[in-house]
Amino acid sequence: MDLDISPSKIKITSHNQYSSSTQLSPSTVQPSPLDQFRQWFEAAASGTETTPPVAEPEAMSLATSTSTGIPSVRIVLLKQVDAKGFVFFTNYNSRKSHELAENPFAALSFHWKESG
Repeated sequence: MDLDISPSKIKITSHNQYSSSTQLSPSTVQPSPLDQFRQWFEAAASGTETTPPVAEPEAMSLATSTSTGIPSVRIVLLKQVDAKGFVFFTNYNSRKSHELAENPFAALSFHWKESG
């Protein structure tokens, strides 16, 4: 299947909807990254004065890779955040479980569009 990505087929949109008056700096965030995440998660789950609650704030993208560096990403659900970090459940026979056993490094991404 040929994919047409000519300039006439791709529409680049403005991302002004992501602008914010708040800025991240050492003086505006929690000293602990996990505490900061908990604060953001609570705001996403309950909403704020200016933003509605996120429909599924626990949904996150989990990126892993094999020992040879071949990446893969999938959506999983966050179950808790504790002193060790982020907890999600998986089948120990799954691809992601095997990849994490081979290479314990992973990345998470939360897309909370409703948060603005």
